[in-house]
Amino acid sequence: MSKEWTNTIEGAHQSRLVIVVFALMVITLVVLAMFQSSALVTWSYDLPISPLSVVISSSAERWHGLMEHIGVAALSQSVSDMVLSLHDDWSIGD
Repeated sequence: MSKEWTNTIEGAHQSRLVIVVFALMVITLVVLAMFQSSALVTWSYDLPISPLSVVISSSAERWHGLMEHIGVAALSQSVSDMVLSLHDDWSIGD
C-alpha cells in the first residue's frame, strides 16, 4: 500500500468520526433542551439585561411552553421526582 492511499483512508475515517461526534453533540443538546426546558428558562432570567437577553428569555419561555404542551416537561418532572424519592429512601446510615 502506498503512503498516500493510507493517508486518504485515515483522513476519510477522521472526517467520518468528526461528523459522528458533531451529530452526537447536536442530539445531546436537543435532548437536554427538551428535558431541561424549565432550567433553560431559569438560566435565561439570570442573564444580564440587554436586548439579546430579552429575545433569549422569550424564546426559552416559548420553548418551555411547547415542551409543556407536548408533555415532555411533565415527564421530565416526574422522572426527577422519582429519582429524588429514590435518593431520599436510600439512607446511608442504616
